[in-house]
Amino acid sequence: MAPKGNGWDEWKQVVLTTLDRTEVNIKDLSNTIKELDAKVDALCLNYASFKSKMEVKSGIWGVMGGALSAILMAIIYFITKK
Repeated sequence: MAPKGNGWDEWKQVVLTTLDRTEVNIKDLSNTIKELDAKVDALCLNYASFKSKMEVKSGIWGVMGGALSAILMAIIYFITKK
């Protein structure tokens, strides 16, 4: 007895199952990407805050270094002026 059809009926269920599994995997990946995007946004905010703090601290250290140099130069000037 000859087989009916071209064999598609046998493979149709396999193809549909694979497509469903692929759709689930894509949804899982999409959720993972959204979670990672939220984490990256939080890290960017933390970095911006850290950068601002470091800019202030480096400015303070620069002023302190400049003031120390100026004070030392003034002391040396007054000592050697005699």
